[in-house]
Amino acid sequence: MKKITLPGGRSTSQLGLGCGPLHGGLLAAESRRLLDAAFEAGIRHFDVAPPYGLGLAEGVVGKAFAKRHAETTLTTKAGIARPRRPLLISTIRTVVKPVLGRIPGWYAAAHRVRETAAPSGYFDPQFVRRSFAESLARLGRERVDMFLLHEVEDAAVTPQLVALLKEFESSGLAAAVGVGTLRRQAEAIARRFPEIATVQQFKWNAFEAPLPNDAESLFIIHGAVGPALARAGEIFAADPEACSRWSAATDADLADPAVLADVLLGAAFAENPNGLVLFWSHHQARIRRAAAVASNQAIIEAGARLTRTLRAQQQGNVR
Repeated sequence: MKKITLPGGRSTSQLGLGCGPLHGGLLAAESRRLLDAAFEAGIRHFDVAPPYGLGLAEGVVGKAFAKRHAETTLTTKAGIARPRRPLLISTIRTVVKPVLGRIPGWYAAAHRVRETAAPSGYFDPQFVRRSFAESLARLGRERVDMFLLHEVEDAAVTPQLVALLKEFESSGLAAAVGVGTLRRQAEAIARRFPEIATVQQFKWNAFEAPLPNDAESLFIIHGAVGPALARAGEIFAADPEACSRWSAATDADLADPAVLADVLLGAAFAENPNGLVLFWSHHQARIRRAAAVASNQAIIEAGARLTRTLRAQQQGNVR
């Protein structure tokens, strides 16, 4: 698998694992198996945040790689509070949810509870400082490779917050700092405070605008497959010939959803050759398949051709 260089100078895999699905408690062993499968497949970067895994993901990752600090790189974040009573919530989710899920209105009520348990938009410098300290403790590390403001909006970034992030960087707690948010918010923050835009993490897929040509920033992209698969399905339903045209352009059978998913992921690697591409799944086999795509130059080139085809189509150069 291709390696990239992070802003702090460390090398890591171009493919990173998003750790949102990881859980502790009764599901800790299953989460550990996912991490082991990712590591065995060549993935060396892991993306966490306080609310991931109902607040337990950082601890799971910390334990899994306690003896592999030198071999793994990490991103964590602050801005969304860790859920209260994470072990209780995790147990309810594992044991009680299958039963309660049959009750009308259960899922809507559960979502409201999760929103209350993990409020977002916490960017007071003191909260961010405490959150980062707790994340480091749970991860069992003295420093991380990247520390990001999680789902931050441009209006929430203050000079005091910028000074705190630069303090984290200068003290060595974080090798680099940045933002993980909507693309338009990341771009707005980068214009106002370029000193904390060393890392920009946001969603991207082959239907979206090209990434900026900015050698000063590391881009971390995620969401390359799911939304694009849905969009492609809508296009194929409206224009059945589109699948044939795209397949010819990429020399791949895009009528096969698995092949299309691979090519869409390959497009992300082609678009962001010097940055990170995040992928997540509850299934070991899908993690291994994503790692195989990251190592397959033919699929990555097919992804680049698909992106060029889509952009030409959007510009009206082809049907």
